[in-house]
Amino acid sequence: MKAIRVYFCVFVFVFLQSFTSTNSASNETFVIKTKYELKVETKTKNYLTTNQYNGLMVKLAKKESGSNWRIYSKVKNKKGQIVKAIGKYQFMPCALKQVGFGHITYEEFVKNPNIFPEKDQELAMKRCLAFNKKVLAKHITKYVGTTMNGVLITEQGILAMAHLAGAGGAMKYLDSNGKNNPKDANNTHAGDYLKNFN
Repeated sequence: MKAIRVYFCVFVFVFLQSFTSTNSASNETFVIKTKYELKVETKTKNYLTTNQYNGLMVKLAKKESGSNWRIYSKVKNKKGQIVKAIGKYQFMPCALKQVGFGHITYEEFVKNPNIFPEKDQELAMKRCLAFNKKVLAKHITKYVGTTMNGVLITEQGILAMAHLAGAGGAMKYLDSNGKNNPKDANNTHAGDYLKNFN
């Protein structure tokens, strides 16, 4: 019973925290805590400051939606499939499910955007960045600071590329030296995000 109480207290403490970042002169750790993951902590060779993460989010929001958290879109891809996205960062269903907001549907959001308010969208994006950073940790360490197709690779660029094409798409681009360049339903390529979010 004591162990259960301790676990419950830890769980509640973690649930109340969404995003923390600690800085020092020589090292920085980007940490996100949610009720779904007690702790996701990624240490890589290159680090971004909290301001740089916030700046990346601002730039992504502007690119994806003009920073309009109520916006939604529906596009048919080359396979004839309908691709639906919602909100400030144009989240697709798979991304929402991945970060704990799978209960939000496109149809419900269209009827009432308030079911996924801006503050929740910000939290979802922070979770996305943390998840992609964890998955891409080895690639960030390996490629940041190198040049590919005339573009200096940065952590911001890799994380932006992952937002467009998924972590897997970012890996394919990097490991193929840019020859495998995934694109979304709007014909925007992963390499475009790598360059534009440098």
